[in-house]
Amino acid sequence: MNSALIIGFGSIGKRHASILTKLKRFDEVFILSSQNIKKYKTISYLRQIKDIDPSYIVIASTTNNHFKHLSYCEENLAGKTILIEKPIFDKYKKLKIINNTVYVGYNLRFHPVIQRIKKEINNLKLFNVNIQNSSYLPNWRSNQDYSKTSSAKKVNGGGVLLDISHELDFIRYLFGKYSIDYSFNKKISRLNISTDDILIMNGHIKIAAKKNIMLQVNLNFFSTINKRELYIDGEEKCLFADLINSKIKISNNKKQKNFSYKGKFIDIINKTYIDMHKAAISHNEKIICTYQDGIKIIKDIGNIKKKRNK
Repeated sequence: MNSALIIGFGSIGKRHASILTKLKRFDEVFILSSQNIKKYKTISYLRQIKDIDPSYIVIASTTNNHFKHLSYCEENLAGKTILIEKPIFDKYKKLKIINNTVYVGYNLRFHPVIQRIKKEINNLKLFNVNIQNSSYLPNWRSNQDYSKTSSAKKVNGGGVLLDISHELDFIRYLFGKYSIDYSFNKKISRLNISTDDILIMNGHIKIAAKKNIMLQVNLNFFSTINKRELYIDGEEKCLFADLINSKIKISNNKKQKNFSYKGKFIDIINKTYIDMHKAAISHNEKIICTYQDGIKIIKDIGNIKKKRNK
């Protein structure tokens, strides 16, 4: 039997289960969870994974458990395709992957706006990149008390720097390696959380044989003004990208082009997950975040912490 397994059944685990069921690539979708789940077949212990022998595994547990779950799979299974939710770990930990193929769940790489940017900046001389993301954590999951979610708890690997690391992945995916000059990362709001709620970072994107590109990143999850935007200034053209409204503006000194992608935000996001799963299952590595990419991002997060303004 060709089956899939999802480890963890929080909000993201439920989303993965729903998508994999609709994809109809597997005869059965199992869940590893202590919850009483009626819709799916469940197992309760890691050692039971061998009994169901899934070909595809999604690790959607809390971030602080990612290393334990991935380590178990790597040590006890072989020939499996594993998608681990972002960020890969709560901090850098050494784990060599030999027996299985591992990808990391940075689904927004598949967003049509990100793909358009990738195309437009090819061979473009850039001066400055500014990335902004603001949202309100209590609105993230309408059916849950935000203060009890993993995003609100430091022990579970929550916080802006880890939860909203998509933007750090954007930088590497679109522009390459970068250095960090300054970062401010802590809790400044009155949200009932034990985690950081803001990141302000300045740095330089390093491109061989080219002048360093200025980089600014501003992330928070205490703002009631919801936005996820990229501003890219180049010598020949400038770009403004809005991921929430799926729009991109490209301008030079003479004219401006506007692109928009049809569909509600939730539908576009769901499609990014679908495309990511399809890429993982087929081992199409053109866009998907690899294990090595994911490790680079968690190392970047460690470097940001080291540069934090006290």
